[in-house]
Amino acid sequence: MILPHFITKTVHALESCGFEAFLVGGSVRDSLLGHSPTDWDITTSAEPKDVIRIFGEENCIPTGIKHGTITLLTDNQPVEITTYRIDGNYLDNRHPENIIFSKNILEDLSRRDFTINAIAYNPKSGILDPFNGKSDLNNKIIRTVGKAEKRFSEDALRIMRALRFAATLDFEIEEDTLKAIHSCKGLLQNIARERLQAELSKLLLSPSPQKVLTECLDVFAEIFDVKYSFLLDIWCKNSQSLKNCDAVLPLRLAVLLDGISIKPPHILLRDLKFDNHTLKTVKTLSEHMNLSITPHPVLIKHMLSNVGEDTFKLILKAQLAKSPEEFTTIKNTEAILNNIISTNQCYSLKQLAVCGNDLMAMGITGCDIGKTLNALLYAVIEGKCENKKDSLVEYIIYIQKGL
Repeated sequence: MILPHFITKTVHALESCGFEAFLVGGSVRDSLLGHSPTDWDITTSAEPKDVIRIFGEENCIPTGIKHGTITLLTDNQPVEITTYRIDGNYLDNRHPENIIFSKNILEDLSRRDFTINAIAYNPKSGILDPFNGKSDLNNKIIRTVGKAEKRFSEDALRIMRALRFAATLDFEIEEDTLKAIHSCKGLLQNIARERLQAELSKLLLSPSPQKVLTECLDVFAEIFDVKYSFLLDIWCKNSQSLKNCDAVLPLRLAVLLDGISIKPPHILLRDLKFDNHTLKTVKTLSEHMNLSITPHPVLIKHMLSNVGEDTFKLILKAQLAKSPEEFTTIKNTEAILNNIISTNQCYSLKQLAVCGNDLMAMGITGCDIGKTLNALLYAVIEGKCENKKDSLVEYIIYIQKGL
């Protein structure tokens, strides 16, 4: 493994003070897969107080100190340093009741979720792989460390992590692990909705999420609180439609959830604590993606006025994903849309050649300003008036005279 200087420096500092230190988790897994790690985790025999003493209090953030984790800022890079530990009993299917610091890295690795995340690396001693995680990486397998039911009952979020890893890495889930996912899915009700949402989002943004979505349909029925029998056909069809979807979260959510419940998709997502922008976009996509859009400039401008450029483009992508047989019509609509935008044709209030101040100068006040601006925009879109200030002023006078 090729390590950045700030990591080798950190490991050396811990070892110089008599402690063990290993890279562990995602950075080791990603490096062995030939990917560039995005974050770095070090596990060590040093306790948090030792880490703070070695690197200085000013460089250490006690992000998870009660669980043995210190975030070290070194060379403007964050590095999580966690003490070897043994977890106590899990009382809520998520958090251990207590932890015990250990001096044995094997005890620490044995508490981890999956074999591919239980590989450790030290620059001097090399790879430490007590659970054959490297073999599972080579064979593209997701397998728990130890008995799967025990691992999932300890922390039910591991169910979603298994699905997410399978989707993002394009791995198979080992048979016993998959059986435990199905049998333990009810434990997900004990997990904070925000944590489920984060894992679901990462899963959906993977290159090929459809296999996991269909293979573990019962898990997603649990998450969205939808009857499995009702979900079966439409969920599988929607999942396959994701093959044709760009990796844009609101787009994939809208396509996946279309018609799966009597509740609108944005309501299902609100229960999972998605942000307001995502909820609003999914709501608009859901309301429009099953409507036929006639490829006509005036109609397209009205649509642009209602939903905006970015969302309109997502609507067309959703339609194409769900109805590839409408390719020609959708592409014709897209061509007209792109021409409207590239030639700066007016479809929004901010593009009008007059503004509220111009109307006030003409003696128009209060709510009549907004009404007049909307009337002008409608006239421009419909081709009844040019988007030029003189023409718009004349049209206002025409309106005022009631002609």
